[in-house]
Amino acid sequence: VLDCDIDLGGHIIYGFGDGSGSFNGTFDGQGHTISNFVIEHKTFNQVGTGLFNYCSKYAGDGGTIKNLNVSNANVTGPKSVGVIVGAAYNGFTIENCRVSNSVVNATEKRAGGLVGYIEGGTTVKNCSVENTKIYTKSSGLITENKDCQVIGYTNTGGKDENNTCENVEIFRNYNF
Repeated sequence: VLDCDIDLGGHIIYGFGDGSGSFNGTFDGQGHTISNFVIEHKTFNQVGTGLFNYCSKYAGDGGTIKNLNVSNANVTGPKSVGVIVGAAYNGFTIENCRVSNSVVNATEKRAGGLVGYIEGGTTVKNCSVENTKIYTKSSGLITENKDCQVIGYTNTGGKDENNTCENVEIFRNYNF
């Protein structure tokens, strides 16, 4: 659980989870905010780019990020890029989360304000993205979802439930 707001002061961070392992527990932000951070993945780490790069639910309890606010983040990676989650698989749940005043840069494809890529029973619900800019080199994949301001790409089995966005700008075919 997150017990207080965290201001990272503009520092560059890596994010949780990489190709050697995923985040598969439960993270409850309790309505607190993590703010002012930069993530810069120059090469694809085989999973995704975000505060939580790679999430997956395994057997048992867990597999949830909930009640988390993120503001003033600048997140850059090749593909599957989102402010809170890069990529989520296997029934992971992201709920009641909010992104505001942030920038997402996908130098290849799959950019979303909250999460870059979901599949396999993963659910994103009751989340919002506000006052955020999304830049992507891709002209196609970002247009496949009606709610791409929140989720960049929903593959087989991904669920998008009751998510909202306000003042989200998308820049396709962006030349980085």
